[in-house]
Amino acid sequence: MCDYVGISRSGYYQREKRHNHQSPRKLRKKFIQGEIKAIWLKSLCIYGAGKITQELRSKGYKIAERTVGKYMRELGIHAVLTGDQCIWTHILRTPLDDCYGDFILQDSG
Repeated sequence: MCDYVGISRSGYYQREKRHNHQSPRKLRKKFIQGEIKAIWLKSLCIYGAGKITQELRSKGYKIAERTVGKYMRELGIHAVLTGDQCIWTHILRTPLDDCYGDFILQDSG
């Protein structure tokens, strides 16, 4: 079979060994992602990266908030805004807007 594909037998086995081997970093990432998901579910799907990072650090893990946010995006989970944290998408008007009103600048040329 290796002759048909065009690779050596030793090359085939080296590739298999690389693909089946889990590095310590990948194992830690999967474990931390499981912890993140558990904390997120325990918080009724409300906590964001900041609070989850605090929870993980209180458990003794050394991890950055940015890493937690990245893992949350990979898992497809996110925080829920509650109460006064709503995002306003409309344009705020200033007192000068009331004085001048809405007007259109015309080209003089």
